[in-house]
Amino acid sequence: MTGSSLGTEEYNYDRLMKNRAIKYLNLAFHFDFSTTVLKRLLNIFSEVEKLDLSHCEFLRHDKLNVPDILECNKKLVKLDLGGSHGIKDLTAKDMLSVLEKLILNFSDINDKLLIKFGRICPRLIHLDLAYCIQVTEEGVKEVVKSCKQLRYLSISCCINLDINIIAWIVTNRPSLRKLVSSSRKYPDDENQKHFLQQGCLVLKDTSRLLL
Repeated sequence: MTGSSLGTEEYNYDRLMKNRAIKYLNLAFHFDFSTTVLKRLLNIFSEVEKLDLSHCEFLRHDKLNVPDILECNKKLVKLDLGGSHGIKDLTAKDMLSVLEKLILNFSDINDKLLIKFGRICPRLIHLDLAYCIQVTEEGVKEVVKSCKQLRYLSISCCINLDINIIAWIVTNRPSLRKLVSSSRKYPDDENQKHFLQQGCLVLKDTSRLLL
């Protein structure tokens, strides 16, 4: 269902019957996308576990409120928002999600949003923050503290992060097994050996589009 006219054309969604067999829903590359339409679809496909909203542009007056999505589908374990824009500041809700994999690369997420993600998604195992250029040390440290089961983290091309945060992350999140550095040169062999002794493989950033 990628790149369709969903949300830009009128359609009577009430005629669609619920389908609990669908576990994966790909809605990537939708522009002027309405979250009202999205929530209707998620009510129809109520057992979706993996949702791809990458490269979506949400309406300015109807921005994406992630807690609403997580509340619609409480079994959601993977959410891809890579390259998407129009994510609303997360409203305060007394909820905890079972989300395990969150992809935010190339999105316009900032520290405030990242910290809130960590608080409502403490079971995250995989977090991709590559090219999140508004994210700083404050946001990364808070989400690392919140997500005690985190095993994979990418901070590739996060230009506002100093390499000193890498040692802090490895030390303070012992569950971590793989970390993609924000530097092409760090870690060196000596530091890599030290990180491996702590159980984490730290990869240098090999991105050709390094900022």
